[in-house]
Amino acid sequence: MGTPYSCPITISATTTLKTLAYGSGIPTSATRTFIYTRVVPVSSVRINVGGLAVGSFAADSGFGTTSVQGAGATVSVSGVPNAAPASLYDTERWSTEAFSYTSPILTAGRAYTVRLHFAERYVSTVGARRFNVALNGATAGGLFLANLDVFAAAGNAMNKAVVRSFTGVAPAADGKITVTFSLGSAQLPMVNGIEILSEATALEIFRTTHGLSADGSQDLAKPAGDGVPNLLKFAFNLIGPANGQAVNLQSPVATLLAPSGSFGMPVSARQSSGALRVSFLRRKSTSYPGIAYAVEFSDSLHSGSWLENPSAVFAVESVDSVFERVSVTDHLLTPKQRFARLRVTAQ
Repeated sequence: MGTPYSCPITISATTTLKTLAYGSGIPTSATRTFIYTRVVPVSSVRINVGGLAVGSFAADSGFGTTSVQGAGATVSVSGVPNAAPASLYDTERWSTEAFSYTSPILTAGRAYTVRLHFAERYVSTVGARRFNVALNGATAGGLFLANLDVFAAAGNAMNKAVVRSFTGVAPAADGKITVTFSLGSAQLPMVNGIEILSEATALEIFRTTHGLSADGSQDLAKPAGDGVPNLLKFAFNLIGPANGQAVNLQSPVATLLAPSGSFGMPVSARQSSGALRVSFLRRKSTSYPGIAYAVEFSDSLHSGSWLENPSAVFAVESVDSVFERVSVTDHLLTPKQRFARLRVTAQ
């Protein structure tokens, strides 16, 4: 066996590494090649559909076979909230059948705002063009627009920017968001620009609300002198108006341990079987908390001995729209000594 070789690198974009493995006296035909691709998620996407880069919008990409329409009359963006630069509306894509844009893999644990940019430069009457827009395959509801009439939406005007936004959009299981434009009741689907923008996590909002540094450098501070870091007060809902909560980060928490209820620190106890159980409040993933919770066990308290137990039994009970109570029971009957801890990490 040869000497292990390590070469630290920093990867900030999707990168493919190719490694050749061979040894002295081994023929070239026996060389082995290993290829590893590291995909770095992105937090925002802006596309100038059918055109080159404009401001913060990148050049057109991510589409299949469609037609591109070039510049026409100047499009007005005056008085249109969240409009793109006027030159973005100079180009568009359209098709005689449904077409889609699929984002790169997006940063996990976040919701996204999707903004779609349109300008009608071809038809000049209400109802002359109507098409559908769907996010991630939706056929109804908040992620679906049926028979969008850009001319009518612009106030019965050609060459006027129209922006349609979807908020709180979750990526699909593959980590991507797909926007599909399909035939409606008249004419053909089209689009001028697409934005997919990361929304703030609950932790980021908490930092802003309480005047903490956005970089997380104050997450572990304990300004109230009660021994509880800011991050844990967020994680376990210790700030609020209820009796036992603290009114702000500078006030001590009156109630710490809480085996039940909607706020409080984790508790652990040995069960009648001898197994160790940890119970705690957890922010639901659907609330995009920006933190991760992990229960770890150890027999010795040594720094390298803490591990999650894949055989532990989890029980989850909803508390409200944001929180759930989780119980994790170690599958091992407690030996001479067994310890548990709950690790909370900002993402």
